[in-house]
Amino acid sequence: AGYMKAAGKCNACVPGKYQAKTGQTRCEDCAVGTFQELTAATRCEACTQGAYQRNQGQSACVRCSPGRFQAGVGKSTCSRCDAGTYEPNTGSTACSSCPDDTFQRNSGGSACSECSTLPSPPAWPCQTCKKETAAHETIHGFCYARTFDSPAKQCFYAQGVVPENFN
Repeated sequence: AGYMKAAGKCNACVPGKYQAKTGQTRCEDCAVGTFQELTAATRCEACTQGAYQRNQGQSACVRCSPGRFQAGVGKSTCSRCDAGTYEPNTGSTACSSCPDDTFQRNSGGSACSECSTLPSPPAWPCQTCKKETAAHETIHGFCYARTFDSPAKQCFYAQGVVPENFN
């Protein structure tokens, strides 16, 4: 195990490959979401949380980049942080909500931006509803009109339209 038989000799499996059985003529590639950094391996290891591997036969996993996370093990991708959240570090298992008076308009953000006072676009989307009413609500730091059905809620500020009674 951990070796392959070729031309009458036993050869160690190289990193990224393994062989669990004896007497085999080839080594197997580590599957997607796994890796093996050692030679003569009998199995591959799952990528840990905060990392992924999208290719077979690899000797290492890739850490999630800023703005992305992976909470599971043995995964082939990282997920983007949702709008309203961020992650500045590599290898993250979760994203954090933007602090008060900051916003992140897009998914996959590695930082939040400071809010400024109205009416200075493009900072409008970060403004929370100053007074939540039946007409609007705050979700992830954005002020939305409740009159539109989800998921097609429209942000007043994104359209540059602020209702007169908005306070």
